[in-house]
Amino acid sequence: MEAGEPTVKKLPNNGLFVRLPSGVSGKKSITAAEMQGTTLLVIVAEEGSELDIVSLANLSQKIDVFAKAGSKVRLTATHTSSVLGNAVAEKGASVEWTGMVVGKGKAKLDVTCSLNGEGAASRFTGIFIGNKSQHIEMTAKTVHNAPGTTSSMKAKGALKGSSRAVVQTFTKITEKAANSECSQKVELLLLSKNAGAKPIPMLEIDNCNTKASHSAFIGRLDRERLFYLKSRGLNEKEAAKLAVEGFFEPLLREIQNNGLADSLRQAIAGKG
Repeated sequence: MEAGEPTVKKLPNNGLFVRLPSGVSGKKSITAAEMQGTTLLVIVAEEGSELDIVSLANLSQKIDVFAKAGSKVRLTATHTSSVLGNAVAEKGASVEWTGMVVGKGKAKLDVTCSLNGEGAASRFTGIFIGNKSQHIEMTAKTVHNAPGTTSSMKAKGALKGSSRAVVQTFTKITEKAANSECSQKVELLLLSKNAGAKPIPMLEIDNCNTKASHSAFIGRLDRERLFYLKSRGLNEKEAAKLAVEGFFEPLLREIQNNGLADSLRQAIAGKG
């Protein structure tokens, strides 16, 4: 596939437009300066293209992704406030969205992906660590509108202090989406007695010729593991920090961009 640069243009009303031509592979790192004052980000991957969007600066309040036939879009970003994301994948296209929620106040990430073409696929990965009295809402939705489509949702979060989190995963497989598959997995770790979390997994299946699964877990740090780490010379705080990093590691290993995974590890370590 030919390598190339995405086209980036300013849109009216504080918008930013990113487009990659057909048959081209390209990557765009969005800077904090580019996102200054931007409230809408529109991403278009033309037919057969492959686009990576990476931003460790906070993205805009609304993000629209259009993956044309056979294209691949990978979007990875940190979010510090309320973000509404919508993605559409046509025939044979795929959309991967990795979002890490950071910040101090209320934060909300709401992402919806519509699989409108046969063989389309989506993958959502959500990561967060709540501090103090922070409130986090994370919602991932996928609608299967065509046969042979696949979706995966995975979220991991750790909560400290009196922070709270609500994680909703919703998948709908319509009547016309035969031979489709979907999965949901949410794992939440409570690091203090005052922290709270609520996972809400939901499936709506209108075609019996499909495969669907979901799971949710809420737990606390393994005391035996902490004891082992402390026996190796770590104090209580160091042992807990290492255990939290280990909790997120399996999910980080699934991120294809090694540099990006390392950046997320550093962010987690900084909040651990």
